[in-house]
Amino acid sequence: MTATASRESCQAHPLCDRAPFFQAALEAKDGSNPVSRNVKLCAVHLGDVVQLLATWAQERRLTHGQVTVLIIDQSPMGPPLELPWLCDSPVGGCAFGTITLAK
Repeated sequence: MTATASRESCQAHPLCDRAPFFQAALEAKDGSNPVSRNVKLCAVHLGDVVQLLATWAQERRLTHGQVTVLIIDQSPMGPPLELPWLCDSPVGGCAFGTITLAK
C-alpha cells in the first residue's frame, strides 16, 4: 500500500510540472529539538534534492538524523505497489533508501 501523490507538481523547482512520485524526508535533531523537512519530487530532481537536504542538515550541524527516500506513487499505468516490508514508514510511502547524516 502506498500513499498516493495528489495532482500536485514536483516541489524541487517552481518550473517543474512533473508529478511527484517520490518524497525525500529529512528527520534529525538540533540539540534536543526535532527537525524535519519533506519534499515531494519527480525522478529528475530526486538525486539533487536528497543531496541538498543532507548538505543543509550538515551545515546546520543537525545530528542523529537521516534522509529517507520514499516511493509515494507509481506510474499512472502501473498497479499499486504492494511491498509491505518496505511500506511501513511513519511518514507514508515505501522507503527504498536511507542516508544517515554524518555526526
